[in-house]
Amino acid sequence: ERNGWGQLYLYDLKTGALKHPVTHGEGWLVRNILDCDPKNRELLIQTAGRVAGSNPYYRDICRVNIDSGEITTLVSGDHDYHCIGFPTPTAKTDGFGNFVVTRSRVDQVSTSVLLDKNGEELMALEVADVSGLPKGFEWPEPVQFKGADGQTDIHGVLFRPANFSADKKYP
Repeated sequence: ERNGWGQLYLYDLKTGALKHPVTHGEGWLVRNILDCDPKNRELLIQTAGRVAGSNPYYRDICRVNIDSGEITTLVSGDHDYHCIGFPTPTAKTDGFGNFVVTRSRVDQVSTSVLLDKNGEELMALEVADVSGLPKGFEWPEPVQFKGADGQTDIHGVLFRPANFSADKKYP
């Protein structure tokens, strides 16, 4: 966190000297390193807050070149993407192969999908079964508002009472 944000840096293993930042920027961070492709010198990473106007808690999935720092977004959007499986690069593959992600958010049914190495959806694998939810279930509502400073975006989730009525007042 040399710049105050969670970024990646490349160091010389022999001398311990910093070679260069792999990622850089303010207002966003690297949340996870999912895998490494040493042959193509790429990392599969998850970032958060990189897309202006999106919920900073949602993770996207990107490929980043270790030498140039070039980031290629594979999957991003108004959902959280949780990588749940992918094959490690082998001599038989050119870089990362297909991978499985679960796309979710609090007000929608989660879906697991198979993506190709470029982030294109190949097929839906599983949709969460919500048939057991109680009758009259209301999905929580994502909310966004400005903080007391008038500038900071605050993201949250609004859970309404089961018997909610717009005609009533609630504490």
